[in-house]
Amino acid sequence: MNKRVALVTGGNGGIGTQICQQLAAAGYRVVTTCVCAEKEDIAGWQAAQRKLGFEIHWVACVMYPTTVPASVWQVSSRPSTIASM
Repeated sequence: MNKRVALVTGGNGGIGTQICQQLAAAGYRVVTTCVCAEKEDIAGWQAAQRKLGFEIHWVACVMYPTTVPASVWQVSSRPSTIASM
């Protein structure tokens, strides 16, 4: 069964986490972005989400005006990678 993918920018923040959880509960494959996985402790955040029953994936995204299009292209050009998450 193919799930729809929801890409949530800043999904590991307070409101973003709630959005990710709602989308996951609704059956979406959820992918969030983060600027610095280590600094934002994305692994710890993912572990906490798994304990709550949510499987949420992430991709690195550098958020500078000149690199946003490249980041979007990187995510959208790899649908098979996201689909296998």
